[in-house]
Amino acid sequence: MTTSNIVDEWRLARAALIQRHVDKIGNYVTMKLTDAFGRLSADDREQLEPLLGEWLLSDDFADRFDAIAIVRNNDVASIIPTLRELQDRLEESTEIGAPYEWAKVNSALGRLVSAANAVSDLTTESES
Repeated sequence: MTTSNIVDEWRLARAALIQRHVDKIGNYVTMKLTDAFGRLSADDREQLEPLLGEWLLSDDFADRFDAIAIVRNNDVASIIPTLRELQDRLEESTEIGAPYEWAKVNSALGRLVSAANAVSDLTTESES
């Protein structure tokens, strides 16, 4: 599947989920997206990383909420630089929820960095 096709499909699928499940619990769509991302092939996940980065840096809290959950729960370590950019932006933000969102991003970063370091340690040990 081409990058633009899977990205377009995800944009449409997310919008459809939001519209269809507007009356469900607040994080229903997020849970569905997170689970669906986890079932994708490595190639499809890689193709969606720019979209996740776009959502992370969006001005829309809902976009950021979904993206943070997806990358945190699926160990998308390649998105660490974008999370750090969001973290810096939230640190400077005067929005009421910024400190709480910053803490969530910080937690996600801690998890991803720890997982990335564990993989790096295993690689180093196997080379020895």
